[in-house]
Amino acid sequence: MEDLSFHLKRILEGGTLEDKLSGSELDPNALDYRGGAPFPILDAPGRDGVLKPGKSGDSAFPREAELRSSTRARGLLLHFFANHELLAIETMAYVLLRFPEAPESFKKGVYRVLQEEQKHLSAYLERMREYGVEFGEVPLSFYFWNSLKNIRSPLEFAVQMGLTFEQANLDFALEYAELFEKKISDPKTASLLRRVHEDEVRHVAHGWKWFQTLKDPDRSDFDAYRDSLPFPMTPRRARGARIFAESSRVRAGLSPEFIRRVRIAGGSRGKVPDFYFFNPGCELEDSLSTLPKTLQSRIRELAPLTLWLSKEGDVVELPEHPGISFLEGLHEVRGELPEIIVPGEDLSRFRAFGAFRPWGFSRAAWDRFSKVRERFRSPPKFDSSLHRELLFSKAYWKRILGTPGDVVDSDESFRVWAERVQDQKGSLLLKSAKSSSGRGHLRIECASLQDPSVRMGLEKRLKREGAFVAEPWLDKISDFSVQYEIRDDGTISEFAPRFFQNDSRFQYAGSWLGKGGGDEGLVQSAKNEWRSRHQEVLDHLMGLGYAGPVGVDCMVVRTPEGILAIDPVIEVNVRFTMGRVAVEVERAIRKTRNFQTGILVFANESVLASRHFRSFRELEEQMASGDQKRFIALTESQGARGSYVFALLDPTPAEIQSWGFSAT
Repeated sequence: MEDLSFHLKRILEGGTLEDKLSGSELDPNALDYRGGAPFPILDAPGRDGVLKPGKSGDSAFPREAELRSSTRARGLLLHFFANHELLAIETMAYVLLRFPEAPESFKKGVYRVLQEEQKHLSAYLERMREYGVEFGEVPLSFYFWNSLKNIRSPLEFAVQMGLTFEQANLDFALEYAELFEKKISDPKTASLLRRVHEDEVRHVAHGWKWFQTLKDPDRSDFDAYRDSLPFPMTPRRARGARIFAESSRVRAGLSPEFIRRVRIAGGSRGKVPDFYFFNPGCELEDSLSTLPKTLQSRIRELAPLTLWLSKEGDVVELPEHPGISFLEGLHEVRGELPEIIVPGEDLSRFRAFGAFRPWGFSRAAWDRFSKVRERFRSPPKFDSSLHRELLFSKAYWKRILGTPGDVVDSDESFRVWAERVQDQKGSLLLKSAKSSSGRGHLRIECASLQDPSVRMGLEKRLKREGAFVAEPWLDKISDFSVQYEIRDDGTISEFAPRFFQNDSRFQYAGSWLGKGGGDEGLVQSAKNEWRSRHQEVLDHLMGLGYAGPVGVDCMVVRTPEGILAIDPVIEVNVRFTMGRVAVEVERAIRKTRNFQTGILVFANESVLASRHFRSFRELEEQMASGDQKRFIALTESQGARGSYVFALLDPTPAEIQSWGFSAT
């Protein structure tokens, strides 16, 4: 029996294309696969006779327009594909030498795949020459090799080569075969790419077979696959960009669940990911040792909103993994998803993160950050321990900005305040110093402070909360917010004003998407007024070293003279807000939907009861049963008990009214 190692070493160490094609004519069943000692880690394969001087590195991938107009561009495209085949040949030879103790059937299968890759390489080289392009005349990437050269086991090879690079090539080969058929009218090249595609089905099947044989049987296919990928590889690498060849994956034997997961898998394709952390109870964390169970439950239900804030390639930590059906719907609307992790998950596969992006920089956020601090390339410069409690306090911002109203934070200040306002006319709005979404808001009549029982109740509230603010009751016409993003370099992004809706209990009920919800002309005409006040907020935050999201709530009011005016600062939120969620939801939806206006509905238990639904799941099923293009689930209905968020595009006036919105 012929010793295979001679040919494998020639493939690895030889520098010519003839070396790389060594052994292509051998019968895989007539070879000695035993091998000797494990081959040492090799930094790079031999390329002296292939790589032209000065041609190491990456070159630009031809665009579709270039392919349609230039035969040379087509040759250069095949040059990329040929290099991928060459890297696969070298890597497979390397694996066969690195793991001499692997099962013979594994090695025989790998060698059969290697020989088919040699055929692909030869076919690409021939077609390239017909296009006038010689191999090596443009830079050659070593990405495949660099990704696999430190491979530690046959399982890792099956995962990285068979189930990642070759699985992705199912899509790329088919995509370009269709391009050459339909748009370039080049049946010869299209036929070549289809042959490659069909061979890749067998290659993926080989990877799947050995993945199933070697993986931990107690772990799900997708989890075992994902966790076997080294940084920076992610499951996102296992598919193409424009085509997803589902039927080919079925023919390769991949399980339906695994195929569904790969189709929507998020993850970086090279960008260092930012890390998103959902902690909407940030205002309360410093004053409570443990968040109330109802709030913890609400956080779990609303956590998927973070998926709308993050970008493709980012990492988002959620309390639990959303169901695959929900993620498929999300993927259909917004496109590529971030990578989702859950608490307790091993983060060793992430060697680096970019920025830390919590909902708010609270105690819980900093505790989470501290556990992986060394992995961040752009850690927060803001010293949260000095300012965190102040920035979440309505009392703090009232003092800084001097907005109308009073801060009540001691027995003496309560007495002075009550004595002063009890003889005044009108109403007051009391707000907890630390709360969000309207929780703790209370409207009282000034004259009611003459009642001892009212005073006693407010004194108890003061002792319980430590402080509250009292503001004049305004004749509100509509609410709107303006969102900002302060970057580390001091630059600021401003997002367009967005109208939102509160319910009768002052709690957030939803936001408008697109046009609608208020007097946009008035808001724009008063821009200089409210922007100057907002700049005071931003300047103050930057003076403290803060960088991150900021939302400022504003109001359109009617003055005692009956004139509409802008109250430029109702609240300052040094965190992400539902207004920012609405901004990002609208931006994502516009990629796949055309609409003029829409409503983002924040449904709670009372909304559910008023609509006579038994569950949020039932609500979703009824809403989605109509025009599915108009309804978009923003959080998961399955299992939700207290909160559910969805968007409805181009709602009718009756629908707007039925969900508690008022267009003013």
